Amino acid sequence: MPGFEGRLSVVADRVSGMGNDGFVDSDQATEWVRSAMIAVTNMRNGDFWRIKGDDLLAFGQELETLARTVYAVNVHLAGEVEKQGLAKERGASSTAALLRQSLLISAPEAWGRVKTAQAVLPQEILTGGDLPPVLPALGAALDAGAVGTEHIRTIVATMGKLPDALPAEDRDLWESFLVDQAAKLDPKQLQVVAAAVLDAADPDGTLDESDAKSKMEFTIGSRNARTGLTGIKGHLDDHGIDVVRKAITALSAPKPVDDCTPDPRPSANRRAHALVEALEGFLAAGAGPSHGGEKPQVVIYLHWDQLHDQISKATSESGFAMTTGQARRYLCDANIIPIVLGADSEILDVGRARRTYTRGMRRAIKARDRGCIWDGCDRPANWCDVHHSNWWARDLGETNVETGVLLCSFHHDEIHKAEWVIRFAEDGRPELIPPPWIDRSQRPRRNEMHHLRDLVEG
Repeated sequence: MPGFEGRLSVVADRVSGMGNDGFVDSDQATEWVRSAMIAVTNMRNGDFWRIKGDDLLAFGQELETLARTVYAVNVHLAGEVEKQGLAKERGASSTAALLRQSLLISAPEAWGRVKTAQAVLPQEILTGGDLPPVLPALGAALDAGAVGTEHIRTIVATMGKLPDALPAEDRDLWESFLVDQAAKLDPKQLQVVAAAVLDAADPDGTLDESDAKSKMEFTIGSRNARTGLTGIKGHLDDHGIDVVRKAITALSAPKPVDDCTPDPRPSANRRAHALVEALEGFLAAGAGPSHGGEKPQVVIYLHWDQLHDQISKATSESGFAMTTGQARRYLCDANIIPIVLGADSEILDVGRARRTYTRGMRRAIKARDRGCIWDGCDRPANWCDVHHSNWWARDLGETNVETGVLLCSFHHDEIHKAEWVIRFAEDGRPELIPPPWIDRSQRPRRNEMHHLRDLVEG
């Protein structure tokens, strides 16, 4: 077996054989990817122990440049996918959604590639021709493998936050400055520099015409399955933070266990409990606007073993597992709507048919579908419409639970193009049959994103 140096020469030979003019068709592109895969595999199987000290670190730097160059190719691919309008052709709500579904990458990663492509690649205009890149210096650094993905996202976000009134030449100088710093700093250090750039670009705030309210943001992160916790973060203006403080101040006060035992909860824990308690009171009052045809409610889905009078497999409306104790706690609240399922997850009460779906029907359909039924769509039930799978106007279809399905607004429009077909499987779950130009075999597709517990437990 050749040594590490021999494998490196194989890598160099394969790469040099690709040329510098770019591939000319899909066959050549595929051939190059396969050649690169073989080259990288040779490196992975190399005798790393043969490389010592500084040479090993230098090799690591070269390898990092290679990884960054691969990311640059992914950005160019994302830009071309958007340019060709493939998302619309494939029934996806956006280029990022299509990339997420087809490449099995996270939504932040997909959006990062799309936003980077929009910033560093020429953009086509309706009247013909292309607009020059918004961030050409960043684009050059990206293609050279000089900046990493985290550097890129920081620079794109920072440049997007600069005041619109900032002169173009100043914007160019700040872009070049950030790109230069990215070549010398790690991502965390660059974030500190980027924050200083925003302050220095408009030190007295005279160039920023937007008010603080327009900059408020609130983000709900991903759930940690191990801890059962979901992170949140955001920024509020003075009025917003004052409202939150007033809502939770009294509720977050220490509550001694007894006369001799103080509240064991730290202040941050008390504030978190208080925020949830305040919002639960808001929901219980029914003061919020209707969403999806109903006032805001907390909904849980559970199986009921009538033989043993026990609750099992309770889940929240978001699809997360709940303990029996948590379910019983919710069922004690008259404002909680339990959706009771039979042994095979069939809905036990379907309501009466009419042109529009009743609240009871919507609840039953939401309990079955949990969200948009389009494969890969993550829109939850409250963001969806109920669609007649046998169109009420065209087919004189009945309005009942067995024919209603949940579709987000984007995919509701897609289904009305009459290219995709909805059918119900033997277990009562809806499936989508794609048109032959997407899948010649027209294999039925299901969206399992809202049924992860059932998928895992089989």
